[in-house]
Amino acid sequence: MIRIYFICYLCLSMCSENHRLTFRRVIKKGSVEEFSCVPYILALFNCLLYTWYGLPVVSSGWENSTVSSINGLGILLEIAFISIYTWFAPRERKAICVANGATRSCILCADSNFFKLSVSYARFTQSFCG
Repeated sequence: MIRIYFICYLCLSMCSENHRLTFRRVIKKGSVEEFSCVPYILALFNCLLYTWYGLPVVSSGWENSTVSSINGLGILLEIAFISIYTWFAPRERKAICVANGATRSCILCADSNFFKLSVSYARFTQSFCG
């Protein structure tokens, strides 16, 4: 079990290293330059989906608690990156970033509400979600 946590931590730290270097540069220069917010919003959406997958609503019990906890940390990191991006972005890019993030959040909310309200069978939910 300790090996699984170590492997997940190693993967998470390697994936976020590029983000940290990018945002160190953004903070030093005080501008987002040519960087786009789309990869960070997609990474946030990915973390949200995997956290949703690991919750007992989709899985039976807490069998995927490591998936939820690791992606929960990813959600916090991605929200921090997106916040830094919107802080240093020009007004036009802020609007695009917020609109893109709001659209993806609405998609996730619609998906989760669909399953919560209409599907009560755990096996069907697991086979449909993965």
